[in-house]
Amino acid sequence: MPLEVSKKFRNVDCLFDLGTSNDQVYALSSMIGVPLLKINAIRTDVPYNMTLSMMPSPKTISKALFKLVSFYEFKTVAVIYDGKHMLFSNLDF
Repeated sequence: MPLEVSKKFRNVDCLFDLGTSNDQVYALSSMIGVPLLKINAIRTDVPYNMTLSMMPSPKTISKALFKLVSFYEFKTVAVIYDGKHMLFSNLDF
């Protein structure tokens, strides 16, 4: 992963992955040392351990993400998503 990419994320408190299938998201989370919340199934063959997985409805996901951000008082978060997945286009942040 390019160093410039990790620098852009160094000040985030949490990463939200909205269904990408890119293993670099796991590596980014480990590299910058912040939790990664995956909004889809977790693969069991990856060696990274800072991941939580959930897959409720988009409306429930929006509410849960807002509550997590509020509870942990995250000031800056990064939302990573694959534009091909329209399921997440209705999330309200």
